[in-house]
Amino acid sequence: MKKTYLIVIMAFLLVLSACSNNSEGTSTSTADNGKTTDQQSEKKVLVIANGNDMVSFDIHNHNNTSTEAIHVNMFDYLVRNTGDGFEGVLVESFENIDDTTWSFKLKEGVTFHDGSPLTAEDVKFSLERAAKDNTLLEHGSYKQIKEVVVKSELEFDIVTENPEPALLNRISRIGSGILPKN
Repeated sequence: MKKTYLIVIMAFLLVLSACSNNSEGTSTSTADNGKTTDQQSEKKVLVIANGNDMVSFDIHNHNNTSTEAIHVNMFDYLVRNTGDGFEGVLVESFENIDDTTWSFKLKEGVTFHDGSPLTAEDVKFSLERAAKDNTLLEHGSYKQIKEVVVKSELEFDIVTENPEPALLNRISRIGSGILPKN
């Protein structure tokens, strides 16, 4: 029995090694200074499997978790739900001022992919866009936001129509990514 088991394992390993690609895909050439450098002989492509097609690159116009799985690599949220509470991601501090007002201060030095700085005006643009444009799929989650009041380049208040105890949860999830104003 042990001998049969060993033969099966050896056959499997032989088949497995025969299926592997042993070529390195690089060629060696000599640079002008006489040193040897490796150059890629073929283009490499990274393929990522996703259960569904991406619905939209528009962070506020989808309600699909497969799309959000891509968006989380492109956009950040103001806060994150840790399970034990909320912590700032793009904000360094936040507090509930009254029943309808939350005050936030953005972290300094945060930039978009193009290098432009994140400002309170960007937050205002993003959240009010989702709150006021009823053609966006995420409008229903943000329509309770009455306005975003910019107090300085890094400080802003989110004012809701009525008390909104779930506001932090809403701005920590799908559809609440911040876009540049321009």
